[in-house]
Amino acid sequence: MFTNYWYLLALGAMFSIITKSVNDVTYVTIFFIWLLYLFYKKRIRLITLIATTLSFIFFYLYIPSIERPQIEEIPSNESYHGKIISPIEQKSNSIQFTFQPFQMKEKFLVIHFYEENNDVDLSTLKYGALCKIQGEITVPEQARNPYQFDYQLYLLKNGITYQFIIHDVADIKCSKQNSLQYVFSLRDILMELSRKKLHAETSAWLQALVLGNDEFIDTETIHMFQRWSLSHILAISGLHIGIVVMIIYFMLVRFSIVTKEAAQSFLVMFLPVYAFLAGGEPSVWLASLMVVLGIVLVKLKVKLNITDIISIIFLLLIIINPYIVYHIGFQFSFLVSFGLIMSQKWLMQTKSNVFRVLQINFIAQMIILPLQVNYFYHFQPLSILLNFFIVPYFSLFVIPFTFLLFLFIYLPNPIIKLVEKLFLIIHQNVLSLIHVIDQHFYFPMLIGTFPTYAIVIYYLLLIAFMIYIEKEQMKKAALFGFSICLFLTFLVVRPYFSPEGTVKMLDIGQG
Repeated sequence: MFTNYWYLLALGAMFSIITKSVNDVTYVTIFFIWLLYLFYKKRIRLITLIATTLSFIFFYLYIPSIERPQIEEIPSNESYHGKIISPIEQKSNSIQFTFQPFQMKEKFLVIHFYEENNDVDLSTLKYGALCKIQGEITVPEQARNPYQFDYQLYLLKNGITYQFIIHDVADIKCSKQNSLQYVFSLRDILMELSRKKLHAETSAWLQALVLGNDEFIDTETIHMFQRWSLSHILAISGLHIGIVVMIIYFMLVRFSIVTKEAAQSFLVMFLPVYAFLAGGEPSVWLASLMVVLGIVLVKLKVKLNITDIISIIFLLLIIINPYIVYHIGFQFSFLVSFGLIMSQKWLMQTKSNVFRVLQINFIAQMIILPLQVNYFYHFQPLSILLNFFIVPYFSLFVIPFTFLLFLFIYLPNPIIKLVEKLFLIIHQNVLSLIHVIDQHFYFPMLIGTFPTYAIVIYYLLLIAFMIYIEKEQMKKAALFGFSICLFLTFLVVRPYFSPEGTVKMLDIGQG
């Protein structure tokens, strides 16, 4: 019934998120004026208008508000019965997991610290286990300085209100576990296998790109990727899922192992399981569900366009987990996907695959720029060019290599070591090149935060720029492109032209 109009329901949900976040009805008012205009022009039906309105109301009421806990509100209990609702995260000197007490609606982040390299029995700590825990409830620390990482807000956006400190592992008594734990156990087994069979660096990249665990990648490398907007390579997303689908489908069909129909059915069953194996991030679920839903719709002979499919997945993920709207990966993934869908005409005008890669990177960078600045406070213009070289390198070499190595990890060690040595020689040289570029060409635009008015102006300029590019009216496109650059420059220099000065007092603890 809503074919070609699911995006309006998704927009209704999106504007409910925006209204709740900024506590301002201006944007949703403009949205509904536009809807009424479409209805007046008979471009949408009354049922579509009503459905979009109900979508806005439902999600506005359904999505939780973020409220900081007060010290005086801390529960006095020291013992709780409840359920483990996350995989167990184990580090060299600590374990932590999310715990839902039966007697409270708030969730706890349970943490237990122990001496490094000390053997701790975690055999009963499993996803879905029913447990009794004893310890100390604390309120997570919040940011005390401007632009400092706010750990308390981070946990609240994941639905976690309190930390629960366990002083002795014996204070955690668990029984029974969820069947989903077998998937997480398999993930732990695969990570341990990669550490035993492979060189530490190869294992680190395999775990990051195949299993969604970047814990073992060098911290400086992660920071370097963040500085140059390359973090999307480390986060399993549509690029990685596309390669997984291509490899599996090619192997099953090309070598006549199964028919095309059977290969498609296998992918429908495999991809949701792989989403859990890969860490269950929103970007993984988006890409996996798009493939699954696409295959199912083809088999059922139901025709939906790509905009409808992504809108349905957007709504489903929010219904399953309303806190997902606060997840940066969720926001980036859908915004980039939406930008690429809206730019299909421009992408199809290009015959060169090499230039199309540059176009995709450009769209992805520009569409998320306000969000990126609000989260990280800076923008690196040269990252678009670096992405142009690094993304194909990872797409055509690193990611396929790590997936194939993962699939054939049981090959004899001499073969594994030979292939691995070739990979390390190439990969270490590429990383060294990125380090050199980072040292000599890192000149970011330090913007601070994007004011609300600036976000509106920026997107209006970007939309106009993209419209004229599609129409191949390059003079007008260049004018709006220059306007975007001028506007970003204005945001950088505006503090220096302010008639008022401000003083920031920094909390440095004990000094």
